[in-house]
Order: sequence, then structure tokens, then C-alpha cells
Amino acid sequence: MIKLTFYLVSILTILLILLVSPSKNGAVSFGEQSKLLNSGYTQIMMQRIIGISVFTFFIFIIILLFQVT
Repeated sequence: MIKLTFYLVSILTILLILLVSPSKNGAVSFGEQSKLLNSGYTQIMMQRIIGISVFTFFIFIIILLFQVT
């Protein structure tokens, strides 16, 4: 159960990072979404969500490291 949650948090973190900071040569859909997320408040909220997601990712790494199977 912890590994499944770890995988979901990992995928969520990757998708959020790609959504917020797409590459210059990336897909058009990410570029269009970037225009929608261009307001200051939305950028700050997305950065906070990414920060929480990364923090959760590291917590799961520590939990899985010390988990006895």
C-alpha cells in the first residue's frame, strides 16, 4: 500500500513539474496550459503544491528505507 502511494505521488510530482515549467520545444498542450497558469497567485499555489508533493515524496522514501519486509 505504501509503495502504491509512493508511485502515485511520484507520478503526480512529475506531472505537476511538467505542467508548471514546460520546455521551449515541448508539446503545444503544455504551452497552452502554461498561458492559463501565468497569473501570479496561480504560480505561487502551484509551487506550493509541488513543494508539498516533493516533501511527501521524500517522506515516503524514508518510510520505505526503514520498512522491514
